[in-house]
Amino acid sequence: MISLIKKIYFKYFREKRFRKKSKHYFIKDDVIDYYNSIESSSSYQNAVRNLLLELDKREIKTDSLDRSILSTIVIAGSKLNNEDKVISKGLLKHCVKKLRLKLEPWELIHLYMLVLRLGLFSVGLELRKSAVEKYLQKSTFSSKLDIQLLLSAKMESSPRLINSQIFTTNIKTLGKNNIFLKYQAICKPGHIDNTGISNSRKDFRGLIEKKNVVIVGPAETNNCDASTIDSADVVIRMNYKKNGVGTDSKFKGLKCDVTYFSNAQVLDFVKMNNCDWPSCIDWVVVSDKKYLQLMNDKLNSLPVFKSGKLRKPNLRLRLNNVNELAFNTNYTALPKIILDILQFNPRTIKIYHSDLMLTINRVKGYVPKSWEWENNMKKTFLDICSRLHDPATQYIILQNFWKLGIIDGDQGFSNVMNMGLEGYMQNLEKIYGNAGRISSLFEEHS
Repeated sequence: MISLIKKIYFKYFREKRFRKKSKHYFIKDDVIDYYNSIESSSSYQNAVRNLLLELDKREIKTDSLDRSILSTIVIAGSKLNNEDKVISKGLLKHCVKKLRLKLEPWELIHLYMLVLRLGLFSVGLELRKSAVEKYLQKSTFSSKLDIQLLLSAKMESSPRLINSQIFTTNIKTLGKNNIFLKYQAICKPGHIDNTGISNSRKDFRGLIEKKNVVIVGPAETNNCDASTIDSADVVIRMNYKKNGVGTDSKFKGLKCDVTYFSNAQVLDFVKMNNCDWPSCIDWVVVSDKKYLQLMNDKLNSLPVFKSGKLRKPNLRLRLNNVNELAFNTNYTALPKIILDILQFNPRTIKIYHSDLMLTINRVKGYVPKSWEWENNMKKTFLDICSRLHDPATQYIILQNFWKLGIIDGDQGFSNVMNMGLEGYMQNLEKIYGNAGRISSLFEEHS
């Protein structure tokens, strides 16, 4: 009886279990558990066995996979630090072709996230492409989540979905206020979003509408862009909360009208004892009501606002549910900021000092000390890629905006956009790949 229940569960509820766990199928901490298990293995056989166990936990059909395919993935994770050594990328790609035929889209995504953690960005991209293609080939969709993923997959290749047959056929199922309809609307030139218009939205719209907006990223730079940045109508920075951190009169500029906070940076700000709050900030934007309240309470406690020396900045929530647009994992700060301000019809949006992590260093003080970013940055980035922020997801939406003329960027940003997705993932692998390798795992077989 128990075996019968198990068979029914795995046949009818297996995929739903993963969907309930995560809207976009990413593995979260599971991939770290796997990585730790193979990192501590002492032999080839143990590594393959641990890989099979971890795949079985996620109900990926390991019984239908050739063990040589799985072995190749593990070997690549340990040895592929020079393109001309041990395992060629050609063999890995051959394995990926086999995986395409045998696995469901969500299984391919799980493997993709796993190989990202191993630093294999190029091979991982082949798995991701296969997952997207398979989803577009599906003929039946049993839930709203299925339709969201279908539209997300289609949007990656056709960002203007409004004329797509897939869009018109399926959009009604998601209801009138779904994020895909809003996305199509805000991408139209001249769009002004009056949905749920409040005084704060009116005021923020007044700041952004028909203005030249600059978004300044946290990457270090030697370009003397300060005067150009400060001459923009509106300057937006990320997590700007202390005078002089990420600003200067030569490279980064001094102006900041709006600062967008991530949840983690709100929590860091709340814990700060000595805060030299920048006087130029007019608006603080956060993700949800919980963090809005935390930010409001912290600002109210600062002496400069208690005494009336400074005017307290306005607070608002950014556009929500934007992660439903993403095929895999969540968007990072830059795509979220762009989607948010597009509601208010800016004249132009230009990106400065954002190279999508193709340079390692961030401006001093940007990352909280408690994160120990400088000591573990490369591995931390691989962890983030494999659990929270798929780099391909970020690149695709930004490049689509760039190609449509919705955004522009400085030379560094334009160079990243021009290299294409494959080139971008190859460059990530050159910078971060070795941090994911499992050193000495196969020394006895070398």
